[in-house]
Amino acid sequence: MSLLPALRSTHNLTPLRRLEGISYWVIESEDQIYEFINTNIKKEIEADQRHTFPLQALGDLTWKLEIMALTQLSFDPEVTECVDLAIGYNFKESLSRRIQALREAIEVYDTVIWPLVVLRRGLRLVDGYCRQATLRAMNISKSYAYVGYDDSKPTGSASREENKGITTIRKTTS
Repeated sequence: MSLLPALRSTHNLTPLRRLEGISYWVIESEDQIYEFINTNIKKEIEADQRHTFPLQALGDLTWKLEIMALTQLSFDPEVTECVDLAIGYNFKESLSRRIQALREAIEVYDTVIWPLVVLRRGLRLVDGYCRQATLRAMNISKSYAYVGYDDSKPTGSASREENKGITTIRKTTS
């Protein structure tokens, strides 16, 4: 699913950034990230009947652009272990094929990708399983990510271990 059409409605263009040789389209404004997550990503998850993520939770989070260590992420086993014999779907087999295609697109054509979507609590990957697995296969250690924070949790209460491998992006003005 292409995510570009929905961004045409935003007033600011999404900048192109590179990290460890990988190109990303990023949204810097927290308000625009929130809108993107709660429209585009929510629609993508709704369309995927196998995804078990509670969609209403997306609207309860504050979203920030950050750099995330790929090894820190946790996965939803209901997504990664999904097999639907009725339609002949096996997540792991599908992912394997998609990794090869995305890797070729990145290495041969310098395809630009979107940041991962991660819940801060538990560092749970919500969207971007193929991007994450492809980057790991390419020995990339970090990725841009839209990270959702639960505002009901007091600021600064995350443990040192939870913050390991995360770098908050601060927009600079010139």
